Amino acid sequence: MPLSTEKIRESAQGLRDALNLKDQTHLEIVPIMELLDYHDFFTLEIIPKDEMPSDYGLYIPSYKAIHIREDIYDKARSGEQTSRETMAHELGHWCLAHDTYFPKNEFTRTVNIEENAEWQADKWAQEFFIDTRQLELHVSPRAIEKQFGVTFRMAEIAYTDLRTEKIIK
Repeated sequence: MPLSTEKIRESAQGLRDALNLKDQTHLEIVPIMELLDYHDFFTLEIIPKDEMPSDYGLYIPSYKAIHIREDIYDKARSGEQTSRETMAHELGHWCLAHDTYFPKNEFTRTVNIEENAEWQADKWAQEFFIDTRQLELHVSPRAIEKQFGVTFRMAEIAYTDLRTEKIIK
């Protein structure tokens, strides 16, 4: 199902607001996901690396389960940015109510990027970490990286997208 950036942003900001995180810049994804697991929104399962060698994380909608590889979980707990983003990506699949599981090696290409569940989950993670309501009008990718504690790659993508949308200059 196609989802626009606006709808994805609305979803990510909605969860931030529901969890009273609207004013926070550096989100700690592990406690957020553990809280949602505790309240039975989904099941968070930490899987040993040898049982999940080719994936960092998976959302399995039929079980309402998010599987995170143990080394990724440990790195995210210690604040490593890429692992935090991986976990947020899987949370995005859940939040966007993706109802089909596509292993990456079986994922089919779509004509419209807004129909691509992997793009949607990446975009959701970006919008969850980088709350546009907190951005200054004039900002750089480095400033976004530092303000929100994301990878420079995510900050660069956000910067380009937000300039295209004319949210920043």
